[in-house]
Amino acid sequence: MEFIDYVKEIPRLIKNFLSRKNQLISFYSQAASVKKFERIVIVGSGTSHTAALTVSPYIRRLTHKEIACFIPSDFLAREDLLLKTHATCYIFVSQGGDTKLVLNCLEKAKSAHAFCVSVTDNVNGRIPQASDFVVPMEVEGEPFLFRTAGFDMTCIVLTFFLLSILSENKAILEHAAQELGSSSEKLPGIISTASAWYCKHAKELAQTSHFIFIAEKDLLPLAQEADLKFMEMLPTFSRYFDLEESIHGPQNAFLPSMTFFLLAQNQQDQEKTVNLFNFLKQEVGAKAYIISNDVKAAAFQIPLENYLFAFLGYITFFQVLAYYLAKDRGRDLTKVTYPSLTHFIQKKFD
Repeated sequence: MEFIDYVKEIPRLIKNFLSRKNQLISFYSQAASVKKFERIVIVGSGTSHTAALTVSPYIRRLTHKEIACFIPSDFLAREDLLLKTHATCYIFVSQGGDTKLVLNCLEKAKSAHAFCVSVTDNVNGRIPQASDFVVPMEVEGEPFLFRTAGFDMTCIVLTFFLLSILSENKAILEHAAQELGSSSEKLPGIISTASAWYCKHAKELAQTSHFIFIAEKDLLPLAQEADLKFMEMLPTFSRYFDLEESIHGPQNAFLPSMTFFLLAQNQQDQEKTVNLFNFLKQEVGAKAYIISNDVKAAAFQIPLENYLFAFLGYITFFQVLAYYLAKDRGRDLTKVTYPSLTHFIQKKFD
């Protein structure tokens, strides 16, 4: 199986999830029977962290609950996060189930008598075994090191789990399921169109020294995830920036050899995004592309306009690009660049 073949499997994974949604929602709701949650704290590294950041703004607006996301080292440094455990659900995300520092975070929370949930693809890992409640990631064993379905399904599972335990309005869950089904149906077309887009732009992308991803508001975590995918898969040094922050200090380092992807979601983003696009093209002399579901000047249009799951279109585009760029560079996506790293730093348990 090629990496792109697994990306094409994601709609099937979503369809399987939706076929069991009533059963899963009933299961998720069992966590809320333990106590009434007013706050959510989510801990995860890498793709797990960006997935949590992606869904949290939408859940926060729908439920009016406090949701905070942390990488493990930040969580361990914050003693105040365990001062109000009585109404807080602590969620620890680890696809492999054995991330060492995430387990350290869970153990710290357990020592404060916190209610701990794990989201994982390995229910037999040390993290789920130490949790009060385990939420399967529904990935069915991702065969590649660099996460695609892991990101998508973590976002989806977190969305339905959080809505199940934080909202008593079941109509929200039903609407979410309809949105997810509609989005999933369009993913094969996005994969095909993104593949054709890459073929058209392959030569100019091959000449790129660094890839820069710029977004704001709800799209910023997707820029962060795209940055991570390009960095680990191509591999190359890439960077993501908030749109407003990019025009301050960072713009001094912009070069013609860089490629910029500007993510925009609606007409409100359009003016500033297009202005920055014009600056990059005319003043910097760099390659720049707007990726959007609503901005007319977009180089690639995301055909998803729904509220909760438009992110699937954006990240699918970047997953496809990362695959083809890595393939054209001769990258073996079954291996990390430096497997010897684990001799120096242990990231997970054996």
